[in-house]
Amino acid sequence: MQQKKGEISSIRTVKEREAQKKQSEAEREATQAYSKAKKDADGKHAEEKAKEEKKGGFLGWVKDKLEAVVEVVKKAANFIFEGLGKAVKFIFEKAKQAVLGIIELGHKLITTLIKGLGTLLKRLVCQNMQQN
Repeated sequence: MQQKKGEISSIRTVKEREAQKKQSEAEREATQAYSKAKKDADGKHAEEKAKEEKKGGFLGWVKDKLEAVVEVVKKAANFIFEGLGKAVKFIFEKAKQAVLGIIELGHKLITTLIKGLGTLLKRLVCQNMQQN
């Protein structure tokens, strides 16, 4: 029985480590995806700003600046939300994998426990039969 408890504990520890590793990996990858999306949006904003500075005429400049600001804000917002959507989807996928790992751990723990109890029951029956 002690051996089965040790086996259960060992399996649980391994699965907990795997789940923690998957969660850490998902968080790291989501952070990288967000950073990349933000960097790309900032780069596009800088490009738009450089284009706007090249245009001439005060009224044209003001109009172009306003249009450019609106366009950059739209593009940046869309780009960031797309990146965040991908990051959130990725995080949910990794969390789902972690939960499946925990469910698998529970399944193995219960299976091992049932096997251990079956072995214990067999021994009790054998001892009882030997005494009779």
